[in-house]
Amino acid sequence: MTIFVVERFLPGWSRERIDDLLATLAGDREPQRDFGVNYLRSILIPDDETCLCLFEAVDVAGLVAYNERIGPPVDRIVVGEVHAAGSSTAEWQRDTARTRVVFPDAPVLPPGSRWSP
Repeated sequence: MTIFVVERFLPGWSRERIDDLLATLAGDREPQRDFGVNYLRSILIPDDETCLCLFEAVDVAGLVAYNERIGPPVDRIVVGEVHAAGSSTAEWQRDTARTRVVFPDAPVLPPGSRWSP
């Protein structure tokens, strides 16, 4: 699976509304599997009214379809990497590969590529 960052600009959204979105993402595991995505975590940037959501996904098409299903606008989707302090990318990928479902025949957006609506 590839790591993607979903960027949302949420002008005027209350903290309660953002919390509802994040609760939906965290609790929506079965539909995520149907789309081949796995929500990992989010980063809020309150001064910019921006929410960055980190996903693993089989391909960008499933990620787009899932995010359209839950509703809030998506401004940008890019391939990302997660690095834990003191570990290499290869160590992190090896650790997550043990706990994730992999779909080997599905197309994946190549690193360095971007999808934008």
